[in-house]
Amino acid sequence: MYVRFAPRAQKNIIMQESQPQSQKIWPKPKRKGPPPPLNKIALNNEKHEQEKRNSKLDFLTGAFKSELLEPRLNELINELNGLRILEGGKRPPSNRVGFMVIFLDLDGFKEINDNFGHQAGDQALVLFGERLYEILKRKEIDRVYRYGGDEFVIVLPIESEKDVSDQELKALFERKKREVNEDLFTKDGIKIEASMGYAIFRKDDKNKTPEMIIKEADDEMYINKKDRKLNQVK
Repeated sequence: MYVRFAPRAQKNIIMQESQPQSQKIWPKPKRKGPPPPLNKIALNNEKHEQEKRNSKLDFLTGAFKSELLEPRLNELINELNGLRILEGGKRPPSNRVGFMVIFLDLDGFKEINDNFGHQAGDQALVLFGERLYEILKRKEIDRVYRYGGDEFVIVLPIESEKDVSDQELKALFERKKREVNEDLFTKDGIKIEASMGYAIFRKDDKNKTPEMIIKEADDEMYINKKDRKLNQVK
């Protein structure tokens, strides 16, 4: 299900058929319209209001806007602590025992902009949004946020007690990293890949705030980015 936008916005993010073939920097996106919303609610709930989606979603990628990330993390924290109250005074049913926050930053994105222009950069973001959408359809991810120009955040619930060991969580993160980066895309020797880091909130974590969780994932992402650069030099 696609979100509908004003014609001008649609024109800005999808390459026109009349554009010369030599200017089509990336393979043409698979979709025929604006980006699909990167969240399970909009994937599965036909009653999700269109105008509400339009105000909450990044127009280029379909991800949630960054200002909605911390409120969502607060919701999840309150839910895990039994403090979230729905309309009517009921608490939401949940089997969750925690959640993972994955911070992503695109390596090679600046080089694409510098060498081929911002339209090519936008095209790369559209394609990356499609990759995240394909991963989202596997039902494990709660929501995806566009945090900055080429930065994204994935929120992934932890549903079972058996999945909260450090070893299991590391394996889950590594699997998501492979799913994001596997055969992503390359142009004239410039390869787009995502450096990624993660942080965990467990049900018994009493002192972690959304800001602390995001910063921890961001710091881990920069460690991953540094390691990737060192490996490329070798």
